[in-house]
Amino acid sequence: MAGVHVSTSQSSSSSSTAASYSSSFIYMDLPVIKSKLSLTKLLGLNAIVCGIEFCGSAAFCFIPPMLLKAGISEQYMSMVLGVGPLMGIFLVPIIGRSSDKCTSQFGRRRPYILLLSIVLLFSLFILLTAKYIGTVIVGGGEVGRFTTILFLVIGSVFLDFTCQVCLTPCEALLSDLSKDTDQHGKCFTVYSFMISFGGCVGYLITALDWSGSYVGTYFGTQENCIFITLIIMYIISMFLTFNTAKEIPLRDILKINSEKMSISSMKPADLGYVSDEPANEDSNHADSLEFNVTISVPFTKWSTINLTNLKQHIISTSYSMLPTVLKRLFNIPYVLRQLALANFCSWTAVMIFNLFYTDYIGQSIYKGDPNAPEDSELRNWYDEGVRMGSWGLLWHCILSAIYSTFIDRIASNLNLQKTYLIGMASFTVSLFIMLFANDIWLANICATCTGFGYATLTTVPYLLLTAYHDNSDVYFCDTHNGCIVPYRGIGADLSILDSAYFLSQVMLTGFMGYIVQHCGSVLAYIVCSSFMGLLSLFCIFNIVYEPNQMTKFLKNSKRVVK
Repeated sequence: MAGVHVSTSQSSSSSSTAASYSSSFIYMDLPVIKSKLSLTKLLGLNAIVCGIEFCGSAAFCFIPPMLLKAGISEQYMSMVLGVGPLMGIFLVPIIGRSSDKCTSQFGRRRPYILLLSIVLLFSLFILLTAKYIGTVIVGGGEVGRFTTILFLVIGSVFLDFTCQVCLTPCEALLSDLSKDTDQHGKCFTVYSFMISFGGCVGYLITALDWSGSYVGTYFGTQENCIFITLIIMYIISMFLTFNTAKEIPLRDILKINSEKMSISSMKPADLGYVSDEPANEDSNHADSLEFNVTISVPFTKWSTINLTNLKQHIISTSYSMLPTVLKRLFNIPYVLRQLALANFCSWTAVMIFNLFYTDYIGQSIYKGDPNAPEDSELRNWYDEGVRMGSWGLLWHCILSAIYSTFIDRIASNLNLQKTYLIGMASFTVSLFIMLFANDIWLANICATCTGFGYATLTTVPYLLLTAYHDNSDVYFCDTHNGCIVPYRGIGADLSILDSAYFLSQVMLTGFMGYIVQHCGSVLAYIVCSSFMGLLSLFCIFNIVYEPNQMTKFLKNSKRVVK
């Protein structure tokens, strides 16, 4: 197995680089004296992250059954659940780059968090009232049924979209507030803990029987109780975060630093902003783009195989046909390409497990059938398997929350790459053992151990990215013929990682159903998850975690260009 990384080289003159600096700008983090963040403040900053995961984990336990009850087939339901991540692939980079340049008096990140939070609350309200609107306001019948389905689909798509996209400005906010404080590790450790804790609370809320309680009697149904609880809890978490986060507006930062520095003697990068895009991106980049495919096999002497005989006009034509958003994904530093590839493979493995584990338990371990008639023996066995599988996911979240508190300490004793490897290796080994498990207890023990991988995946990539930005002169100076690859803000680069997460979900909704149908067994879920986990390990070997690795990469790049 080999890790494949595609490097791009772009030749242009130093004068064109200077021109690109003056064309358009992204405002970056400027040196402002900051104080240490206490644990109380870190918990307050991450309260909204806990609320987002709380809403996501709880709501999506009920959304698939609600869609099926409304009359949507499983095929169309999968398509509905894939629309939100698909929107995220295209909109998250735009949101990330826009937040880097935001000059609002409320800061750069909070306006976007507020806007996305309003959409999230609105989608919860739509899901809460969809059936009432269709049956009472519209009047039932076919029109009422169509209205109910329409509102359920709209609510599901926007809830899925905002629950994931809202994390990007939240991550950027943490990076901004912890900059120059040496607290990146602590910030994202708390971030990972709050995500896992929110998932635990969400699963517990859905496991409770609300129908026999006073609250259930007052609000009518289990779904109503859940969604009203989600709305209230999210508003509280949003208030805590906005009350804790004290962002300095970008224009104030520029004003403070302009008083301290002689702007006329500074380079564009010293001012805190550099080119958003190279000048004449379509023409210059496409004309000079040269693909060098490098195949690396860990622990062997076979290091590189260069494919340099590709037709230039084919590359230029293919690149010019890409949408602007996708072009920007190619125009990123080498370290981000490697990290995004590892992130994509890791998230694909984890999401296959999270989405389909209970279905696997119900059909493979308990031998049930989800398509069997209601109250039949096969259907009851399937429902029992889903319920028992949910306990495995709950313990998965609990272990993830516990382990996330130790990741910063482990990374300081080892390094970020080894920490990443340990987390995903434990996930992959657990999945391989699960392939041979015929007992629910062994399967749930393996499911619990996958929490190591989930905690790692919600922490280490962000620690690596913040480390890259702290030493940007080294990690982001991919030089090709003396030109510097354009540097972007932390929000734009976080969106690259989150886009890899969205892409993994889009691929799952598009291909996993076909793979299982072709194989004829839900065991394919675990096989695919373990395979992607193994692939992620090879990708992790190629990520950059030390400055001296960039020196070796630059030497190899110059050798390839020659």
